[in-house]
Amino acid sequence: MGSWFNGPFPQYAHPEYVGLRVPTLEEILQRYGQRTNYYIETKNPEDAPGMEEKLLQLLRQYQMIGGTMRRDHVLIQSFSEASLRKIHRLDPSLPLIQLLGGAGGAAIRASLDSVKTYAMGIGPSKGSVDAALVNAAHERCLVVHPYTVNETSEMAALIAMGVDGVFTNFLDRLTGLVSSESGRGKQRANISNDAATPCRRATNLQ
Repeated sequence: MGSWFNGPFPQYAHPEYVGLRVPTLEEILQRYGQRTNYYIETKNPEDAPGMEEKLLQLLRQYQMIGGTMRRDHVLIQSFSEASLRKIHRLDPSLPLIQLLGGAGGAAIRASLDSVKTYAMGIGPSKGSVDAALVNAAHERCLVVHPYTVNETSEMAALIAMGVDGVFTNFLDRLTGLVSSESGRGKQRANISNDAATPCRRATNLQ
């Protein structure tokens, strides 16, 4: 992976990256333990039968779920509804996020009643998000985490709609936007947080 990275991104390349490999999930858990949060995706689970059981076994082995851990210490997302429903059957306490493809906001809104039976939120494409979708999700106590939001203008627009988080490759841009005490981003983030309080009480999320 390191050798591949050096080619497309020469401005960030370093000789020591050569030979580096993508770490396994277990290696990540061994390195960071309980001092960080985890947002894990099951990718193409139909190509890896038993993935869900092995994932939960690993999380329990390293005490990442259950016990005294916060319920949202680990989030699990997937485009596969079947995979998420399987995880929900195996451990109903785990917070799950249903990733969604390029469907429009109206189509997603129509699916929310089904999604809320096994997941605590949705991860739509940024282009599918509008205020009506955010409001409909929040009415069902579902969080909204759009992907992949790299431009500051897009971040500001989504925050203004009340999304609960975003996926981005530029954390510094997002941090700068929401940490500005005088900016609309901070105000909207607070509004979204306040609106979610009853749902947190109902689901025991902190």
